[in-house]
Amino acid sequence: MQAHVIQKNGHMVIEINGKPYSFAATRSFRPEGRILKDFSDHGLKFFNIFPSGIMTALEKRTVPYSQFGPVWVGEGQYNWDNLRAQCREVFDNIAPDTYVSVNVHLDPPDWFVAQHPKLVDHWEQMIQNLGSEIWKSAAADYLRALIDKLDEWYPERVYAIFLMCGGTTEWYSYHIDKIIDAPTEVQKQAYQDFCKDQRAEIPSREVLHAATDGVIRSRQKNAEAIRYWEFTNEIVTDTILYFAKIAKEHTGGTRLVGLFSGHIYGQNLDFAVQTSYNRLDKLLNSPDIDMLFCPASYLFRKLDSTSGIRVPVDSITCHGKLFSHEIDSSTHLLKRSTEAAAVSHAVGRDETFTCSDDTISYIRREVGMILAKGQGYWWFDMFSGYYDDPVLMNEIKRLHQIQEQVLGLPSRSVSEVTQMLDTDSNYLLKTNTYYPMTEHQTAALNATGAPWDMNMTFDFECEGFDENQYKLYFFPALFAPSKAVCDRIAALRQKGKNMLYCHAPFYALGDTLSTANMEAHTGIRFEQCELTDNTVRLCFPGAEQVTFALTNQTVKGDIWHHKGCEQIKPIFSPTNLDVVLGRFAENGKPACGFKFRPDGGFDAFSACAPMPVELIREFYRYAHVFFYADRPMPVYTSSSFACLYSFEGGEVTLYRPEPSVLTDCFTKERLQVDRKGTKVHFAPHEVKFFTVHPQKEGEIR
Repeated sequence: MQAHVIQKNGHMVIEINGKPYSFAATRSFRPEGRILKDFSDHGLKFFNIFPSGIMTALEKRTVPYSQFGPVWVGEGQYNWDNLRAQCREVFDNIAPDTYVSVNVHLDPPDWFVAQHPKLVDHWEQMIQNLGSEIWKSAAADYLRALIDKLDEWYPERVYAIFLMCGGTTEWYSYHIDKIIDAPTEVQKQAYQDFCKDQRAEIPSREVLHAATDGVIRSRQKNAEAIRYWEFTNEIVTDTILYFAKIAKEHTGGTRLVGLFSGHIYGQNLDFAVQTSYNRLDKLLNSPDIDMLFCPASYLFRKLDSTSGIRVPVDSITCHGKLFSHEIDSSTHLLKRSTEAAAVSHAVGRDETFTCSDDTISYIRREVGMILAKGQGYWWFDMFSGYYDDPVLMNEIKRLHQIQEQVLGLPSRSVSEVTQMLDTDSNYLLKTNTYYPMTEHQTAALNATGAPWDMNMTFDFECEGFDENQYKLYFFPALFAPSKAVCDRIAALRQKGKNMLYCHAPFYALGDTLSTANMEAHTGIRFEQCELTDNTVRLCFPGAEQVTFALTNQTVKGDIWHHKGCEQIKPIFSPTNLDVVLGRFAENGKPACGFKFRPDGGFDAFSACAPMPVELIREFYRYAHVFFYADRPMPVYTSSSFACLYSFEGGEVTLYRPEPSVLTDCFTKERLQVDRKGTKVHFAPHEVKFFTVHPQKEGEIR
């Protein structure tokens, strides 16, 4: 077998033995042959097995990931009968022309930890074991043995090795506080090796979560904390690359290697640092990593929301990698009294869909969003039964058929806006802050009526990044970018590109925290404000009643909630704006607006976030961003495909920047759409898919 990730017509796909496949897959913790056969009969080509003896987070860690029993059972000892039982449940029920990935659970089992007292529970405290060569060597042996056994049994069927490790198999330490409060000898030694100082000690909780000015750190005064969090991100990333290299080499480069990682857009930025996702650049630049995957955003699953991607998907595309959007929400079927329903509710995935129409609207929105990005998805039938219904299975088949149709059309991003996160700056954010600058902003960005891209500042160095594509660059947390990033932004400003900054851009450059740094790089003068309430009231026509604020957050389970009482500091007021769009309610000082440059571009600023859709659309208007609908609504579109979602229904006017023919993927109705607009009727919560073709001369409706 030869499996590779390639780009076809602008889409990222899997090529197996020279044949390209769009990526639509399924996986489950409780695979049932009958349901797997149903997925196979309805056109899916990619399946999964997950041999594991590790427990999930459920019911006080008593629910196993796999019901088939452990495979790695002793030093160099493997229970192949348990693996065979799971394989038969999968392989015996899917078509012979389908392919299977294997999740390799690298966590040391309980018996291994018991035999090596320096180790701890890896699922909960992963970071404390990563310096153990004993564990790494044994896990590598298991990885090789598992690959060999599957090749022996099922040659030409296993297309990918998925590396699972740590909390919820997503390469982070589930109990971060426990790790901070009780460092182990293995952890201490790894930290000393990283510091190149055998006297180095892991800082205390107070030091690790400290910041110099509110939530912003100083490189000089908070150097110990920054160094420790850099260590955690480096050691996790290096461990991933260690196992990825082994998987690549052991398969002779013939299989894909993937993992959960990069959830930087899908949680508050301080937690992205603590969970060690802040060296995504190393993963994307590695030849041994082919694909990443991540669950759909937990915040935006209900029908009155927008869906959301939790990774910088356009960075992944830019680096030539495949991304799989994991659709792991509940469905209306989970009203039944089943293990799936109980478990789904326990982990915060009870989206209260009441009927098949609700579920279909939601899954169409999820699939349409990712198809517009030219990437893939899988149905996570977590504990089996989520889609066990002919209506849903037929819908899954239809969505895959549309995906195949879209794959045949040349596609490119038409986004004129990119949001760029900066990993260097993330280290300058106080940990345990719950800073709402990324995922919480997603819904408003999705609802503007215009597409946007999700990038990282390290993409500036990526050959596939087209800086000329964008009219507006949005930097939500650019405290302390590198000199190279500063220089690139300066060059873009000189070209007349528009910039939008939030909160404290460039404030922590160098060894000082300074508004002079902010002015030097943005052209905007700032004064620091002492506020008891940093609520902002918008002050442009049509938005006078809209308010928003930058507040702390609290977390409950997997779902983030606004606490709404802790104001984040420092807060800055811009003093020389040409246009003020909002003012602090407490003192009336400017909080957001524009500073125009002689070159025709602008530098825009918002002191607080997440920004409401009304403010974002006003920034877009000044940047001459094209709107694809006459109102705020989710529009996920590329040059050849469009997914639109209406909350309330009714008549909507659609636009395209070039005269186009839109063909409804479900009804086959054809529409001519251009800058003048075409009226289309939506039912409440309706999702429409369109293929998009340039309008030929003389072509009529």
